[in-house]
Amino acid sequence: MNRRLRMRVALFFAFFIMLNGCAQEAEPQPEPESETTTEDSFPSTLTDSIRIEFRLIRPGTFVMGHNLGLESNRPAHTATISRSFYISINEITQAQYELIMGENPSEILGPGLPVTHITWHDAVEFCERLSRSESAYYSLPTEAEWEYAYRANTTTRFYWGDEFDEEALLRPNPWGLRNMAGGVREWCLDWYAPYSAGDQTNPVVGEKIENLKVIRGGYVGNATTPMVFMHYFRDGADPDTSLHENIGFRVVRIAH
Repeated sequence: MNRRLRMRVALFFAFFIMLNGCAQEAEPQPEPESETTTEDSFPSTLTDSIRIEFRLIRPGTFVMGHNLGLESNRPAHTATISRSFYISINEITQAQYELIMGENPSEILGPGLPVTHITWHDAVEFCERLSRSESAYYSLPTEAEWEYAYRANTTTRFYWGDEFDEEALLRPNPWGLRNMAGGVREWCLDWYAPYSAGDQTNPVVGEKIENLKVIRGGYVGNATTPMVFMHYFRDGADPDTSLHENIGFRVVRIAH
């Protein structure tokens, strides 16, 4: 990482701490209405025992992917999320990770910063241990859940509009989720594979085609490449290596 990029990353992390400690959360726009009466009783937010804050995401349908740009983004297709779920408002912090895993592998240290230098398997194990600790089901988000949460009922290229705005990277999206575009890149549950055409419900790629897991979201060090912050941009990374200095994760929790 060159000196200029290191300065950009250091400034991001300093602002990240200030944002999480001082800024008030933007007023979220309403999520899609639930079609079942039982889901109406779910609280819109919750916080677990290690201070992970969650936002309730209700079922809905959206257009996933895009027919322009990279081949990996195609084809655009209709995806339906049929059940409510909670997703963490922030990426998992180093302090939260250390509470569950007993270690902090991150290189740039700070208890409130996103944990990095973790494999996909580390993130999954964190979810499994946390599930046992909380007596609730935690997992990585599927790629469809992640994009649905990023878009938050928007239809523009970025959740704030069609034009790239570096200052918008650290603003919450319309559902109050932070750093969906500009924190660190994030592991998803799926194997990285071409999209299937046609309407899909709760899609997840469980079949390994090559040794890559989906990563989503941009990274502050990529601020000169706006494409990586768009809602449909996707990539894959080796799930077995912890050398990724810019990959972290957030978690989902089953609503019940």
